[in-house]
Amino acid sequence: MTETEIASSAAYDEHIINAVEIPSTISIAVKKQKPKSFFNSDPEDYSLEMKEHDQWVLSCLKAKADGTYTKIPCNANGYYCDCTDQNNCMSFEKAFEICEANPDKFSGIGFSVSSSGTIKAIDCDHVYDHVTEEWNKQAWQELRSLNTRVEWSPSHTGIHLFFTCPIMLENGKKTQPDDTGREMYFEKHYLTVTGEVVEGFTDVINKVDPELITQLYDKWFPGKRTSVKAEVPVKYDIRTFEIPEEFVNDPDDPLKDLSPTKDQVRGCLKIQINSTIG
Repeated sequence: MTETEIASSAAYDEHIINAVEIPSTISIAVKKQKPKSFFNSDPEDYSLEMKEHDQWVLSCLKAKADGTYTKIPCNANGYYCDCTDQNNCMSFEKAFEICEANPDKFSGIGFSVSSSGTIKAIDCDHVYDHVTEEWNKQAWQELRSLNTRVEWSPSHTGIHLFFTCPIMLENGKKTQPDDTGREMYFEKHYLTVTGEVVEGFTDVINKVDPELITQLYDKWFPGKRTSVKAEVPVKYDIRTFEIPEEFVNDPDDPLKDLSPTKDQVRGCLKIQINSTIG
């Protein structure tokens, strides 16, 4: 190539470069590696107390815009479902069987915490370094004080703790001053379940002192608590019964002008149910 041809070629290349607008920054979305399944194939590892409740859902991994993945509750078809709707929940046996048979569709199973259920949960994030095998000291002391079942989260850098307690509080979630996370759930939330009990902790779900729960709640979520409600299962709450109007207005009815007893209310309901069936 002659000097004239080289100069001509260089001028052409410069023209092409100048004609193309090159952005100063280029954003490239890097998709992270999909996390492994956290499904535990040994049914004996799961909590006996949790198996008694039909509050189980399936869990799927869903990719987010930033390339990371999140775990969402799913129905048997693999689609997102509202875990607060009891119609979407199932028995442990059914959830386990479906997940085991469809390893490519589901990553594991989870448990739905509900206001009517007895089992509540605490989620602690970034409290364990699996490289150094060191615990966050504050989190470790808190977990030991609760004396109940503690399981590894799927990442093994956090834990899920399950307990029973005769009070109801608003769900709480907050990053702590040391950048670890604390979450406490009494209703309308699901947690993934690995069945892997952290070494040194009981595999039994125990009842925790309400005073201890409120102390930790106020410590983790300062200023959030407004009241504490005693948890009353709906099926045993006499306040949920309604006296049929026909009984109250009937002058020959024993409930006329009286404060009904529980037995009288049950009798009214029984009659009403029988008449409806008939």
